[in-house]
Amino acid sequence: MLEAARLDKRHRVAVQALSERALLALLLPHFRAHAGRAQGLILMLEEASAEMGEEDTDISQLSRKLESLLSRMSLASLVGLISSRSFENGLSMRVQAELNRLRSAAG
Repeated sequence: MLEAARLDKRHRVAVQALSERALLALLLPHFRAHAGRAQGLILMLEEASAEMGEEDTDISQLSRKLESLLSRMSLASLVGLISSRSFENGLSMRVQAELNRLRSAAG
């Protein structure tokens, strides 16, 4: 069995330093890779991202560095990167609730 992909300390610090909008921009492509199961999550994240407006931070370099790692992360691990943050609009709790709903539906 493959070991779950995880961010190392350096990557965690870099991800934690991102604004909420930049974090969503970084993670959305990886949620889309789980599209079959994650449509509700994707819509929720896209709406939240659109509400936040434009982002000044260029995440392209960090995105390239983390591409391989993020693409191997499970849906639950990606959700964890969002739910560990305190979004003003309650996004963290809504994303976690949607993951729980997906787990219940699958089980």
